Amino acid sequence: MSANEIADEKWQRFCLDCDPPRLCTRELLFFPDLGAYRVRVCPEHGACAMETVVSTAEAAQR
Repeated sequence: MSANEIADEKWQRFCLDCDPPRLCTRELLFFPDLGAYRVRVCPEHGACAMETVVSTAEAAQR
């Protein structure tokens, strides 16, 4: 993992709509027809960031 990826990962941990920025919880969502996603959720504002862990479209191409 590069330094930029680490910085981005840490940056996404916080909800910037909160004052002061609040730490988000991390949830893993799985949809059989779409794939698995890691979602950062703020208790007050909802989803702040989402990244693909595995996509069924990517798996089908391999």
